[in-house]
Amino acid sequence: MRDPRAAFTSLVQAATRHRGAREWAAAAGAFVEAARVAVDAGALAAARQARQAAGDLFRRDDRPADAVRALELALSYAPPVAEAAALRLQRGGAGGELGAATDGLTHLERAAADAPA
Repeated sequence: MRDPRAAFTSLVQAATRHRGAREWAAAAGAFVEAARVAVDAGALAAARQARQAAGDLFRRDDRPADAVRALELALSYAPPVAEAAALRLQRGGAGGELGAATDGLTHLERAAADAPA
């Protein structure tokens, strides 16, 4: 079996290349796979960052439902409070793009409540 750290690094490098070429879907897919590798290795912080990047790229690719799923998963990986607030802001924006204004507002309000004073 391949070393998880090497697999994660390779996937992130591929995602970065795709992002640089404005290949949003391919970049998002590579970040999703990197997140899976990180979760399997117990590296939740790395998984969170990969899912957050995938969420941003899915939005760029006009796939807000996929962005919402990626950001929800990122939130499920127990982020610190400040990071949770940023993820909720992104999640709220993606929810709003789906036409779910109430859902988006709920996440934006939670982000404001989670933000450090």
